[in-house]
Amino acid sequence: MRKLSYYASLCYDTIFHLRKRPTTLQLVISLNANNTPVKCENSFSKYCKNGAFYYKKDLILDLNKRKTVLIPFYILKLPQGQNNVLLSLSAVMSDTSIFDSALKNIKIIGEKSHRLTFVKPPVEKFNLLVSGAKLMTTDFKGKPWDYNFFSGSAPDICWKVTIGRGDCYSTLYKSAVTKNSYSAAWLDGTYDITISMGDEFCVGVYDDDPMSDDLAGSLCGNLSKILNFSTKKQPMSFDRLSYFSFMINRVAP
Repeated sequence: MRKLSYYASLCYDTIFHLRKRPTTLQLVISLNANNTPVKCENSFSKYCKNGAFYYKKDLILDLNKRKTVLIPFYILKLPQGQNNVLLSLSAVMSDTSIFDSALKNIKIIGEKSHRLTFVKPPVEKFNLLVSGAKLMTTDFKGKPWDYNFFSGSAPDICWKVTIGRGDCYSTLYKSAVTKNSYSAAWLDGTYDITISMGDEFCVGVYDDDPMSDDLAGSLCGNLSKILNFSTKKQPMSFDRLSYFSFMINRVAP
């Protein structure tokens, strides 16, 4: 995934706050261009606030480790080519003292603004529909879906379009869920999805679970590769899927 990487250091004032480290910590990043907030694709809600780019993430409370924040280019509504932006970086914590019933944010020393210049690659758009899927009776470990100590019930099936891995992982679309069934069909597909040209993404079918969805099977590749899969116009079987049918269309940027 083509992305913007930036490194900075924040210092937590232990003398002022009378603590060795904060109980909670959130990193906040915003972008501005020409004195106005940078707009973002509304389909990526975790990066948007009122239509503008706004990244907020809870940090693991080990302040000595480096935290990496990767901003995908495809979410930024900026023109192709060279761009100059002002990046604002801050960290806040919530005071949960028993002597103060109201939660309040306390700024941590280190709020900074930095000017960045980068080249944004061209974008491409597509929409996609998984028309049907059928799961095998067991998962990759050979166990029934939704397995527990007593029995295994049928999966709750959904499909997703995802991009990236690790800290740069995003779910671009998630379908409606079909409960307690080994097969499902859908009539509704994605909105127009925007990615950077050449980015690889995945179309996957999952067993929807409260904690973490279990993957049943996925197709991954750039847009041209996924389009080639769809031109066969025949149901497919792979991974833990005995049936998979989908349609994808390229949309003009």
